[in-house]
Parts: sequence; C-alpha cells; structure tokens
Amino acid sequence: MTRHIKEPSIKFTLALHPWHDFNIRTENLWGHWLDQEQGLVSSMNNAFYVPLAVNDTVRVANDGSGTWQVVEIVRLAESVVTTTSFEPPMTPKQALAVYDGWVHDGKAVYTEGPGGGMMVTAWREFLSVEEVLETLSQCSTPGWSTWQILTPEQRKQALAECVDLGHDS
Repeated sequence: MTRHIKEPSIKFTLALHPWHDFNIRTENLWGHWLDQEQGLVSSMNNAFYVPLAVNDTVRVANDGSGTWQVVEIVRLAESVVTTTSFEPPMTPKQALAVYDGWVHDGKAVYTEGPGGGMMVTAWREFLSVEEVLETLSQCSTPGWSTWQILTPEQRKQALAECVDLGHDS
C-alpha cells in the first residue's frame, strides 16, 4: 500500500457538487504530469468520496491561487473500483496484509483509505467484476465488509453526477 510519490508530481483538487447532509466540497489527489502544456495528469492515488482512481486521466488548470483544479475527466482507466472495510476481530495489520496481497498477486493496482477501516481499491485494468468478486470472496471473514463495487461505466456515471467541473456556473 505504500507508494512513494516521485517527481514530477502534482497535487490537484477535485470539486464536488453539494450533497444532502454532506459538507465535503473538495478532495485532493496526487498525480503525475502526462503533458504539462495540455494540463494532462494521471492520478497516482484513489479518491475516497467519488470513484476517481489510480491511472485515471484528468485535465487540470491553475485556479489563480496556485491550486490545480480538475476541469475535465479525460479518460477513466478500465478498472473496477471497490470500497471495503474492516473492523474487529480483523486487525489493521491483517487487513493491510490482504490489501498488499492483492497488489502482490497482480490483481489490484492500489488501495488506500481515509482511516476508520474504510478502504478504496483500484483493480488491475480489464479485470472482470467476476474476478474481483472471486478475490473479495476469499476475504469473507468476520469484521470484513464489501460496500461498493463499481465498473468503469458506473464510475463514469457517478463522476458525472458528483464532480463539479465548473461548467454549469
């Protein structure tokens, strides 16, 4: 799960539409430049509140205050994204071994979370939902939960609904 961010990296902000009973309006991610002139960035980590994930390509623009803001979602990686959680009796050490095992086995690309046991995993591109479900089924131990499984098409739809690209203001 540890990923060393190498230069040239960029921190960018994803603006979110307001949601009922949800006060978070932005999420920050890290990426690396694909084409700085064109503002193209490939995400190096997963968003938690919306399904933008590792290897997704976005276009960013400087908002005038020094913040790089997402203005376009250019290409989504063909990756399934899942949200899982763990709680006692599963320990954080046991859960991290599972997440790291998925990466080691070549099934997942990256897993991270904001704490509290919730984790977002971007799976290897073109891994089918069935293959992801098979991998997840091996973790059916007490304290383990799968909350969400999103295909690339479902991710595209959710991002269109949740991300504020500043075009409708």
